[in-house]
Amino acid sequence: MSLLKEKAKNQIYQCILDAAGRAVANGDFAAEPLPAFKVEEPADHSHGDYAANAAMVWARALKSAPVKIAATIKENLDFTGTYVKSCEIAGPG
Repeated sequence: MSLLKEKAKNQIYQCILDAAGRAVANGDFAAEPLPAFKVEEPADHSHGDYAANAAMVWARALKSAPVKIAATIKENLDFTGTYVKSCEIAGPG
């Protein structure tokens, strides 16, 4: 994997963690330990450049629906200083 792709994946991972931290500070997420998640390149590139499973993995810990978690993450994302321009929420599957 190229260094640029690896750096982008790491930036996405950190942006999601930072968004979760802001969601906790805002009272949108409970202050619970959150399991690790993955940022990957989807097999079908029409699904985007990268995909993260944080909402699915965190659903049990946060006792909330993954789609609600994903929306909260998206509201709290800040891509300043990264290679990322935007984020979309995809349904399961």
